[in-house]
Amino acid sequence: MTRFARPVRFAFLSLLTLAACKASEPNPADYPAYVEPDRGGDSVEMSVSVTVDTAHPELDNRTTLEPVAGPVTIAGDSGSLGASGFVRRVAARPDIVWVELFFDSGEDLSIAEVELVISSESAVFDLSSNPYSSAAVDSVALGNLGPEGMARVVLGLPNDGSVHSLELSLAGVTSSREARSSAPLAITPDGAEVWTVVPDADVVAVVDTASEQTVATLDTGARPRGVALTPDGAFAAVVSGDSNQVQIFDVATREEVAVFGEDEGVGRDPRHVVAAPDGSRFYVSSFVGASLTEVVRTEVGFYVGRSVALGPKPLGLGVSLDGSTVTVAHFLPRGRVTENEGWLSVVKTEDFSLGRELTLQDDFNLEEVECLTMLFPVSASRLTSEGVPTQLAGVFFPPSGNIAWVPGSAVGPNPVWETGPDAAELGVTSVLRPAEFLAPFHYILDGRVASEITAMLHPGVLEPPDNNIDYLNCAQPIFALESLARDVLAVDDNAYVNRGVATPTAYSGTNDAAISRFIGFSRGARRVLALGYAADELAVTDALTLHGTSQEPLPLSGSQPTGLVVSPDGARTYVSYDNSTFLSVIDSSSLAAADALPEPSYIRYEYADVEEFPSPPTPYTSLRVVRYIDEMPVLPPLTELGQIALVDDPMDPQMRRGKVLFNASNPDKYPISASKIGACASCHPMGLTDGSIWGTMEGERRTTMLVGGLANRGWLHASGTHADVDEFIDIIVGERLAGSLEAADHDALAEYLAVGIPALQSPPTDPDLVARGQELFETNCASCHMGERLTSGAPDPNSPFGGGLESGPLLFDVGTRTDSANAVLGTFFQSLLPEVDSMLLEQIRGDRDLGTGDWVQETLDFRPRPDRVAGQLKAPTLTGVSHNVIFFHDGRFDSLGEVVAYFDDFLGLNLSTDDRAALVEYLRSL
Repeated sequence: MTRFARPVRFAFLSLLTLAACKASEPNPADYPAYVEPDRGGDSVEMSVSVTVDTAHPELDNRTTLEPVAGPVTIAGDSGSLGASGFVRRVAARPDIVWVELFFDSGEDLSIAEVELVISSESAVFDLSSNPYSSAAVDSVALGNLGPEGMARVVLGLPNDGSVHSLELSLAGVTSSREARSSAPLAITPDGAEVWTVVPDADVVAVVDTASEQTVATLDTGARPRGVALTPDGAFAAVVSGDSNQVQIFDVATREEVAVFGEDEGVGRDPRHVVAAPDGSRFYVSSFVGASLTEVVRTEVGFYVGRSVALGPKPLGLGVSLDGSTVTVAHFLPRGRVTENEGWLSVVKTEDFSLGRELTLQDDFNLEEVECLTMLFPVSASRLTSEGVPTQLAGVFFPPSGNIAWVPGSAVGPNPVWETGPDAAELGVTSVLRPAEFLAPFHYILDGRVASEITAMLHPGVLEPPDNNIDYLNCAQPIFALESLARDVLAVDDNAYVNRGVATPTAYSGTNDAAISRFIGFSRGARRVLALGYAADELAVTDALTLHGTSQEPLPLSGSQPTGLVVSPDGARTYVSYDNSTFLSVIDSSSLAAADALPEPSYIRYEYADVEEFPSPPTPYTSLRVVRYIDEMPVLPPLTELGQIALVDDPMDPQMRRGKVLFNASNPDKYPISASKIGACASCHPMGLTDGSIWGTMEGERRTTMLVGGLANRGWLHASGTHADVDEFIDIIVGERLAGSLEAADHDALAEYLAVGIPALQSPPTDPDLVARGQELFETNCASCHMGERLTSGAPDPNSPFGGGLESGPLLFDVGTRTDSANAVLGTFFQSLLPEVDSMLLEQIRGDRDLGTGDWVQETLDFRPRPDRVAGQLKAPTLTGVSHNVIFFHDGRFDSLGEVVAYFDDFLGLNLSTDDRAALVEYLRSL
């Protein structure tokens, strides 16, 4: 399938001569990788003297807790570098003062592998990644400085009332290399063109930035997902997931010069591609094939090189500045609910091996929750619940690669309440309102040393005055920036608190924002530009202090933003969308003045009891973070100037509207949700599962996949409680999302849910084993898993979308009734709640009878369910079953092998080991 496009140089040659020439064409694999020249190589040095006065009055004569500059003095020869600093005290470590130092580069190239050497008579601790560190150091890896960028280091000094003096020296070497991340669009190094994929049109569009016009649309494979340019701008790689191919285009001529498919080693369903910083290759992640592959560039062409197997659902990619590692985000978590985790793979490019896996743990897993027993004298089993990081969309590096932002979310222990007009009033558990159930997070990684990239520990949990250092030392929670709905205090219009934050710290988001799937950076990487996918917004955060910079995000005109690029001078930002066939043009010049790039900034904040907003219980503090926003602008200093049309929308307007509504959350734009953090896609991203379990009004339930659509599934949900898509929409939109749809929108969403959500390809399988497994399935399983969708949902052939027959679904008791799936708030915390809240949580834990006399339904006044006996469950559809990460309604298993083994034992099938393997292979093929 490999093709190379070359000009015909000798048209006069005979066919025989042409054939001979073709036979002797060079094989790219016989040539070394082409490496772009590094334009750097100059040494850069800096020496400064730093004094820190730990008795400075600014540290004590204040009511808020943000760091202050007064106690720090910096002097000396800084050359092309600058330095600044801030100091604060932290409650959990009264033995030290916390010193943040920022180093500012005036170079237009990167400065690589910068080491900070420290000379001081005082003990100095490196707190940059580990705020608990107590080991004295005399040098710190500063990592790299990006072009016009800044680097941050946090030092701890003895809090002894004295003035500490430090001599600091830095040294590095300039380099034209920059860390890079995968994206759905890319801009040429001169800023002249933007290349962006249009998945629904099967093209990559080329936009001329001077005229702001689309000047070319190039055909791609089916559903192109990502595009990357070599750093010199010579070649573009486009990955198309549904056709399993990578295309290479010559940027100048816009001609395809190579295409590779699955047969050449490109994995199944490639979705992300990124170029190496030296331009020598592209890296491609395979979502279904679970692999990372390199496509190597040589002087005579391209070839597919090495591949490495990864775990399931690899997605976004980030390459370190030195090119030594590729970090891959896995979209879904792994493991059962009491031991699950989000995770990333770190691939070493030298030998193309999996160096290690970087985990983002759930602090409420059984093992991790042992730390909580230091606070509460009960067993870990009474404290465990759900809190797993999920939907990790990518690894987004600034040019320095010092830090990585991993956007995602976390499934928490709060139930997904459904309520009617006569619902009983709830207490603490109602802190999250309808449609507020999936917290957006940005997980922060320390990439200063590429080979040791790791999750940073959360510094904010050390701040509250009532925290417990023994617990914090044990738990050491990872650094996650959280955004949740906020309330402005009634007593002060310039102050506010966030509701329901998991880690109530100053690093929580300043504004409510939807789950993000993409991060970009302003000129000099001074500001983070985060796209809110479901809310159509752009939020701006200080990239150095990690504090917010505005009260609200910038509203965007398109639907579901997927990526952005910033022009080389920083003055323009271009935003692409999933459900709008145009680019938005953003004026970002306010963040790009060459002589006045943004400096580090902080929010003023304190911890206090807030009577209007009592705090829900957290292990970190019983107080609320109060933020003062009188000095913050309402919106970021950005303006959407207009749109650049890419193609005519190829999708039917009603289907497009349904797709928009499925993914939308912003109540200011769409009628489907009452909150920016609640959308259908919040729990069913891309029609998939979130890999977790929720407390629902029917009990604790695994999130089901919607891939392939709901048509012909019949009755819906694990207990077969929703007759069809129409009823499903009425209940979910009206009672979970607190939205309200007009008839036209209802019909559009119904059509999209039924037939618009595309199926995923199955993973590669062994045909002979699949055939044997199919025979076993038809003999042993087909009496429950029936029909086109292999379910007992009893689809009605006369229903437009295959809703359930009026007689109801076939339900089976396969021995899986449970008293607890360990997803909702632990029983100890439940016991501390008001009586009604506590009783409701107890009732929705595990399984119970539904329908007539259901106390939960009567108390909350939600739509009554049909009569169902606890443990009587529908045989679920097996469409795409291999793409689940947990199985059964309560998520008790995390592999198909365990599922087959369970039914073999429960039903007494007496399958051999080979039979079990064949049955699993057949299920993987569906």
